[in-house]
Amino acid sequence: MIADLIERLKTKWAGEMKLRPGLSAAALKAFESKYQVVLPSAFREYFAAVDGTGDEMITDWCFCFWSLDKVEPITGYVAREIETKDSREEWFVFADHLIESFDFVIRLNSDPANVGPVAVPQGLELWPLAPSFEAFLELYLADEKNLFNFGPQLEE
Repeated sequence: MIADLIERLKTKWAGEMKLRPGLSAAALKAFESKYQVVLPSAFREYFAAVDGTGDEMITDWCFCFWSLDKVEPITGYVAREIETKDSREEWFVFADHLIESFDFVIRLNSDPANVGPVAVPQGLELWPLAPSFEAFLELYLADEKNLFNFGPQLEE
């Protein structure tokens, strides 16, 4: 299923930009080693197929999907406290909207069973958006406006 989502994503992006090549297994492993994390399989397959949009903002909604070399823990990206039951160091920024007006973060750590949810930092909180990167892509591909349906109401 993730392969189909990635192909749909590449088709969508191909109309707006030159697609970036995917990354090697060694590059993915180097990222995992650097941060001592395990990449969820969908996130790994995505970066193996296409290394984000680089610095390109795409679509009328101005989304930027970061290349893996730009992906970093939220603690290194924003100097603010985030209220979450998980360590702030586990949340990595991987995309943004409208030149960082909204950031999208994914939880990564060394426990393969405890990685993958996607959230949006808002003020002092992380608001849940999708239970996995795959679900995040499904929201994005269905309608980019879906990426603004986040917040405490999703936890209820």
